[in-house]
Amino acid sequence: MKATSKKNLKQATADFSWLYLLILPVLALLVFSPCMSFGVTNWDDNHYIRELLLIRSLSWDNIVTIFKTKVLLSYNPLVILSFAADYKFGGNNESWYHITNVVLHAINGILVYLVMKNLLKNSTHAFLIAVFFCIHPMHVESVAWIASRKDVLYTFFFLISWQSYLLYSKMETPDYRKYLLYTISLICFLCSGFSKIQAVVLPPVLLLSDYLLTGKLSVKQLKDKIPFFVGAFAFGWYAISSSSLVADQFSVPVTFIQKIVYSFQALSYYIIKFIFPFNQSAIYAFPLQGSAEYYSTLISGVLFLFLILFICIRFYRRDPLLVTGLMLFLVNILPTLHIVALNSSLIYERFTYVSYLGFLMIIVSLSNWIPSIKKSWSLILILLSFPVAVMAYQRCGIWKSSFTLWSDVIKKNPRSHEAFNNRGAHYNEQGDLDKALNDFNTSLSINARQPRTLNNRSMIWFQKKEYQKALNDADAALSFDPRLAEAWCNKANVYYNLTQYDTALIYYSRAIAIMPYFPSVYTNRGSAYLKKGDYQNALNDYLKAIEQSPDYAEAWRLAALAYAELGNDQEALNAMNRASVINPFSNAAIVLSDEYNFMGQRVFNQHPDSPDKPIAYYLKSLQINPSNASAYLNLGGMWFVKHDVAKARDNWKKALASKPGYEEAILWLNRTGGLN
Repeated sequence: MKATSKKNLKQATADFSWLYLLILPVLALLVFSPCMSFGVTNWDDNHYIRELLLIRSLSWDNIVTIFKTKVLLSYNPLVILSFAADYKFGGNNESWYHITNVVLHAINGILVYLVMKNLLKNSTHAFLIAVFFCIHPMHVESVAWIASRKDVLYTFFFLISWQSYLLYSKMETPDYRKYLLYTISLICFLCSGFSKIQAVVLPPVLLLSDYLLTGKLSVKQLKDKIPFFVGAFAFGWYAISSSSLVADQFSVPVTFIQKIVYSFQALSYYIIKFIFPFNQSAIYAFPLQGSAEYYSTLISGVLFLFLILFICIRFYRRDPLLVTGLMLFLVNILPTLHIVALNSSLIYERFTYVSYLGFLMIIVSLSNWIPSIKKSWSLILILLSFPVAVMAYQRCGIWKSSFTLWSDVIKKNPRSHEAFNNRGAHYNEQGDLDKALNDFNTSLSINARQPRTLNNRSMIWFQKKEYQKALNDADAALSFDPRLAEAWCNKANVYYNLTQYDTALIYYSRAIAIMPYFPSVYTNRGSAYLKKGDYQNALNDYLKAIEQSPDYAEAWRLAALAYAELGNDQEALNAMNRASVINPFSNAAIVLSDEYNFMGQRVFNQHPDSPDKPIAYYLKSLQINPSNASAYLNLGGMWFVKHDVAKARDNWKKALASKPGYEEAILWLNRTGGLN
């Protein structure tokens, strides 16, 4: 009878396991559902989604290039490849990228459950850990921020590798299935490393798993991890090579002691924010030196670390789950602290995505220490999950746009120069130059050593036609960072508008030399060549821009003008049509029509006694745009030169019909017999 009861209980638990696998993704999708309709922010999202040409193709050559390229000084080829897949299926639908993030997070919730079930041998505890993984407010940044695809993707492969290793370690018979699981684990670890450098902590995490399951560490367990440690070393070496270990390279340098202090303060914040995830921010200010917060976070960080180490030593044999949870947190969070790489924020919420699994394991462990609530512990956690889920749901709204994101940071951290700069960039994109200028000024008043902010303000001065101020700020930006391609481009734009095309060409070329994948600068340089009458070089630059960005409507529109000037009328029409297809609101037809009209005027001015060639240009102009009043006027003039007054008047009447009140058309009609 007892055996039957145990069997029924086991069957019921198994049934619950299937229910858990349904609840977790639904919960994750509900909590993060607001994100699915969001666009991009200007915090790296715009670079990955709108500007990065590598995501525009899934061709084999492009995939190879992706694996050879660091983007924003980080090596995350599978992340870029995932964006390329998003672009392939979603195109310019920016919400598609959010949907992918949310779906990956939902899958990760399932994987967390499976891993924890194997580690804890308790499906209910595993489910509760997975629930809080899915809904913790500190995980919103990892999911709601498109650029944080790195976190959800590396964790996806990280968890599969972890789960495969756990299944491998459970199998006693060394058959092909055991070796297959080990191979899958190793391959997924490599995929995790190709997604984010934080994956390098997997080998020690696997050792912690061995310790939790067996209560010890053996030589064989260490030997199993050798390929993982080799992979971790390789990823670590490549990730830091040619990359700065300082997030803000132009901030005031800090000492090694300061890095240690910041690391302890960050550790304190990460622990506190797990329990009290309030007053969240995308960027956290460093405590002011000498303030109460400075010393309290430093002291608490030191105490937390010593407490963690003391508990691990004291309870190494008595409570492996508690020790594993503490060490899992520590192993995952240590590489993100300032002692390793100085960040521009005290903490980043995305760094908690995997590390908080350790704290969730600790909660399960502590339930065994309080017998009076052990039976109701699960119910308490389930009830607690509701307000936590609501907090995460509300936090998602902060990531709706650049404005909501940076205004939230400024509200919580009014000394964040980065937040003011990024909100200013948002205002500039929206065309609100005065608000943008105000935010850039505020940002520079907090920290004047910001080349990108100086260049952003230079762009505002340029749009306000205050060219000397624009040049001053661009030069100041280049004094901090001579390789800031955008600043060279901005200087070139100023000289272009001052009609100093030779100087503009020099600076456009410098920008391209620094950043060869820069379609807008190729287009700008092409326009400078066009103004100088160097139509072949202009066309070459437009075609280079199109090669890098095939859907770049402006480049197609301008290429049509270069083709026209070079006498290739069919290619001019093809380019014009392509621009119009890409952008239905493009004025490509009007501009090309005007170009032929201008060419006709230019030829007539050079050869006033030969009206036939100008007539051909005016007819081409009108063929493209039958409403071009100026072309009708000029065509009428050519017929008048040829002494065909009737045709001249007919065209002047068409000019007047296209542009009522056209004074020049009225003047010529009156001179040749009146308006009728």
